[in-house]
Amino acid sequence: MDESKSMHQWRWIVLLWLGFALVNATQIVAGMRAVGMQHAWTRLFLAVLISWMVWAAATPLVLRLGNQFPPRHLGPLRNWLVHLVACVVIGMVYSVWAAWLQLLLQPWGYVQATGFWKTSFSVFYGEFHLFLILYAAILAISYTLESSRRLAQRET
Repeated sequence: MDESKSMHQWRWIVLLWLGFALVNATQIVAGMRAVGMQHAWTRLFLAVLISWMVWAAATPLVLRLGNQFPPRHLGPLRNWLVHLVACVVIGMVYSVWAAWLQLLLQPWGYVQATGFWKTSFSVFYGEFHLFLILYAAILAISYTLESSRRLAQRET
């Protein structure tokens, strides 16, 4: 892949994840505020927003793995295991990053009594289903775009 195509791809990845992060952070803050919860709103918004950047950084890896180990049909079990392990590792990195942000920024407005590793595990356990959905969505969007590109190329 040439450098300009790589920069173009990175730009789209960062913009899409930033958009997703902005929507998610706004939804969390607005929802909690609407029910009368009191938190450090700016720090909560920043913690949620910044936490999603792990997925932006991991997206090129997911795309590369999707090309090298296509999880088609019930094909080779090894391909599916590669993706499961990658998803777990990305989820763990996200959880550690999110826990660190929570302990650093204290977005809930109080000092958390739980330690760093307990907070990390709590994030991982509570959001693992989301990690699976995000990982699958990245692959699905990638395959859809590649399929459209091949179809357009075939038509020309």
